Amino acid sequence: MYPSPDAIKLSTKASPSLPEHIVIIDSTWQQARKIYNHSPYIQELPCYALTDTEASRFTMRRNQLEGGLCTLETVAALAKLNNLPQLAESLYRDLDQLQS
Repeated sequence: MYPSPDAIKLSTKASPSLPEHIVIIDSTWQQARKIYNHSPYIQELPCYALTDTEASRFTMRRNQLEGGLCTLETVAALAKLNNLPQLAESLYRDLDQLQS
């Protein structure tokens, strides 16, 4: 999962065919960009981007990428796309508890 101009769009309002395995760089957006740019083996993988997502609930860091999600929100959105709504809601509840 990485936003790039040629990323394959995964709409949260459709039932896309998801890849069997997904790599998520678990880091700040600034650090994730550095990891991606310095990792040729990751750059060889197809990029996917979530579209039509809810606004991020993550408030623990400043300088967030507009429209960007934290790692937990990304996993929750993917859980929804994989027809695992209870898992997604559980993850969102955990995020809300962490921030309160």
